Amino acid sequence: MKDHCLYWFEIRDKKQRDTFLDLLNSHRENKEVENYRKVPAKTLKAYESSQGNVIYIGVRTGKGFGSKSRHTNIAERINQHLGYYSTNSTQGLQLSSYVYGCDINITLKVFQFSNLKSDYLTLIEKAVARYFKPHCGQH
Repeated sequence: MKDHCLYWFEIRDKKQRDTFLDLLNSHRENKEVENYRKVPAKTLKAYESSQGNVIYIGVRTGKGFGSKSRHTNIAERINQHLGYYSTNSTQGLQLSSYVYGCDINITLKVFQFSNLKSDYLTLIEKAVARYFKPHCGQH
């Protein structure tokens, strides 16, 4: 996928979601660990009581639309969320750092936009976040 993308991670099972959030928060608070990887910020106060399935919502600017980002391919961004990016300080879910070996079914949904100006991408992300109320990330 080389165009602009909106994506999100979700966990349908409430027990698995709660386990995941406990693991994420524990990792977030344990910054002294060797090779600590930065994770997304806690969610907005308005979303704190969310019981939804969506964990994180993000966007990725595609190539060919004047992007100044080095990381324009959605696959590179998902690699960061999986925790396999070479830089520990790049914010992402970093799943391999704290859910490795856990039985949690996480679904990734990606929507690609053709011929969408990048100005609209952030607006779409904010609207989708307002609807889903993700458990982490600032929107």
